[in-house]
Amino acid sequence: MDDEVRQRLRWIKLYQRTSDAGLVCRRCGISRPILRKWLRRYEQLGNDGLKSQSRRPKHSPGRKALAQQEQWILDLRRDRNLGVRRIQNELKHLNGKVERVQKTDLQEFYSVIASEIDISNRNREELDMPLAEWQHYYNWERVHGSIGKAPIDKWFELMYNTPLHEEVSAEFDPTKEAARIRSYNGTKVR
Repeated sequence: MDDEVRQRLRWIKLYQRTSDAGLVCRRCGISRPILRKWLRRYEQLGNDGLKSQSRRPKHSPGRKALAQQEQWILDLRRDRNLGVRRIQNELKHLNGKVERVQKTDLQEFYSVIASEIDISNRNREELDMPLAEWQHYYNWERVHGSIGKAPIDKWFELMYNTPLHEEVSAEFDPTKEAARIRSYNGTKVR
């Protein structure tokens, strides 16, 4: 019998003598769920139940990628030289936030699309059109994970739900507003 099993058996024997789980837990430095776990195993399997069991899953999950998905992954890896996270995002269409457009331009446009064009012999103006096309795709067609839709769709959604300046001005009543003016020394003046 190894040391772990002997120790767990002492916990069980002490509990059987005293019938006081709190006393056993305090004296042995264990929690009540731990004591219940080993007590349950001991009652079901005897000393064999006190042995540590493997935490390895009994069944491995099925194939995670279908043949079509596997081909897409291989194509993205070969054609665009993307890493694991970028491929996951591409497959889910979950890339980017608006503030990351410049970084994404560098990572995706210049490393992928611009690499297909020989940029060494071209000037900046020749890249403007392909970059504009790519940014249009990025903002108008590509679903962004942070908002669950293309940025332009979110913009239209907010535009229709946000009142115009004229509507806000028409409803504004300055007599209903509490004026709070701060003085220069930090105290509030009313």
